[in-house]
Amino acid sequence: MPAEGTRQRLSARACRRPVGLVCGLLLAGGAAWWLCQLSAIGFLSDDLVQLHDLGRDAGTPVWQWFHREYYGFYRPLTALAWRAQYQVWGTDPAGYRWVNAFLHLAAASGVYGVARGLSWPRPGAFLAAGLFVVTPGSAAAVLSIAGMTGLLAATFYLGAVTCSLHAQRLGRCGLPLALAAAGLALLSKETALSLPAAVAVVHGLGRRGSWRSAGLRALPFAGLVSVYLAGRWLLFGHLGPTGLAQRSLDPLQWLANLALYGATTLVPWGLAAAKPLLRGNVAALVALAGVALVSTLALVARRWRAGDPMPALAAAWLLVTAGPVLGLYSPWNAYLPAVGAALLLAAAGGLPGPAPRLRRAMVAAWLVLATIWQARHVAEWVDAGRLRERVVAAALVEGQRPGPWYLAGAPSEVGDVPVFGGAWGFDAAMRLAAAHNPPLVLPAVHYERACGPTEAVVDANGAILLRILDPADFYRLDLLSVYSRDQLPSPGFSCNMAAGTVVVTAVGAQRQPVGLRVFPPLSPVAARVRVWDGVRLVPAGQVAD
Repeated sequence: MPAEGTRQRLSARACRRPVGLVCGLLLAGGAAWWLCQLSAIGFLSDDLVQLHDLGRDAGTPVWQWFHREYYGFYRPLTALAWRAQYQVWGTDPAGYRWVNAFLHLAAASGVYGVARGLSWPRPGAFLAAGLFVVTPGSAAAVLSIAGMTGLLAATFYLGAVTCSLHAQRLGRCGLPLALAAAGLALLSKETALSLPAAVAVVHGLGRRGSWRSAGLRALPFAGLVSVYLAGRWLLFGHLGPTGLAQRSLDPLQWLANLALYGATTLVPWGLAAAKPLLRGNVAALVALAGVALVSTLALVARRWRAGDPMPALAAAWLLVTAGPVLGLYSPWNAYLPAVGAALLLAAAGGLPGPAPRLRRAMVAAWLVLATIWQARHVAEWVDAGRLRERVVAAALVEGQRPGPWYLAGAPSEVGDVPVFGGAWGFDAAMRLAAAHNPPLVLPAVHYERACGPTEAVVDANGAILLRILDPADFYRLDLLSVYSRDQLPSPGFSCNMAAGTVVVTAVGAQRQPVGLRVFPPLSPVAARVRVWDGVRLVPAGQVAD
């Protein structure tokens, strides 16, 4: 009988070897495809600005970055990383994206360390790291070169949490290593301000320890954050970023953004189709967010009573890591919150519990959907990169003609993918291309599905009249108040932009501008007006069939 049992075990191992080999080949092929797709995307939106302003800034000594801000943010380590990369890669986007991929894997190893620190077995911790690699919440930060900021901060952030959880094993080195990683995270991005709360959450909920003990664990990190804030006050006279991070102070908007961050990390499927309704009806968005909050709290309470702390840990992690950026929703900022989603899914699929087969089947189905979504999303980014190249090439040709000119219809985004992000992104692209005669860019267009035509007409008073021809599209105004939903532009709303004074003449079903009147600083009589119609540049007033 022992010999028969031995033969059965050897036979089982022999059966598992081909399965493991096939899985390994699939993973290797998927990773190779991913890297090839990353290399094909090129520079988009914020990448263009960062590359021009940080990468090519050779005039600022390295040490000066530690006592200066950049667009209202204090991120000296990110600035130095950008400069170092520019010295190596120049204007080749492939190298920057390989660095993003490496940082993503480093952050995934941090997820593994956190799971092991919560006393998870190795297979469960590996599952959590693997799920984090493919979770939709991490996609935007990895695909965008400018997302390196979040990747760098998250790598050190998770390193600090991991060192805190493994403090006993690390001995005297544990706390210094954790604080060093926390300091590097703070110098990379302001989201690291939530680190003390994150340490308290993983000790208090993840390990189900006393909150007094969890608070003591978090105390050194709170002290480090206090030193960081005091330094910011001495250097700049304020405690936090003056950029986009906390633009809105509306609690209802915070609730809506929290729900969006949670949905992005777990179920992004269908969010793009729902955007027109939610963008035009803030009350509906807040109502859905309220329903999601109540449902989440009910699930957390139910599982907590059953002895399962993971839903509570995932919800608390989402709240803590999204807290510093709740004033403005951005898919880039879903990167750290996605860690909680990965831990929750790994616990459902890899840890002991009731109905294991059903839970594993659900996690496997989620993994298939997430992989399909990632593949389609990457393809959309590749298409956006090609679109950027076509628009820039057409603008460079048009710019060879003498005299000033205006550009209308420049794509800000296509669906969920940024192209230029706004007029500022197009200006950076022109500077990188060393354009001798760049245009004055009129408000860029958010194309919902594909690049459709827009119309530009110069009236008798010298104003440029802009009109969207596709009801799913709208003009994007580069204003903080509009980004954060403090106000929705209505007819008569006006603002000043680089291309002149912009007045909203009409809004669409999404309560976004579809008609504009622009009073330019240069008379259109003396300047050309060209419109990107989705294929080429055409003179104002002409629209392709």
